[in-house]
Amino acid sequence: MFNFWLEKILIPELKARQVLIRDNATFYKLQTTHELIKKAGCEILFLPPYSSDLNPIETFWANFKKIVAANLNKFLLLLKPLITLFKVYVDN
Repeated sequence: MFNFWLEKILIPELKARQVLIRDNATFYKLQTTHELIKKAGCEILFLPPYSSDLNPIETFWANFKKIVAANLNKFLLLLKPLITLFKVYVDN
């Protein structure tokens, strides 16, 4: 499916020598994928393996989930009022 999108949608928009930056999903590493990109005169560059320790938001969410789990009853009591406040904020 990715190669279909690559060939029909993305490659017609690419210019030679452009670089596609991709994560390490297995379908990006298929030989046919590399051939399509090379044929378009482009290059594929893979991001390094995922490193949550280098991404501060991951630490935040891990801590937030621990706090919510430890205080689930309190959190559930506050959830409905928080949603209401959020809706009021978004609507204004």
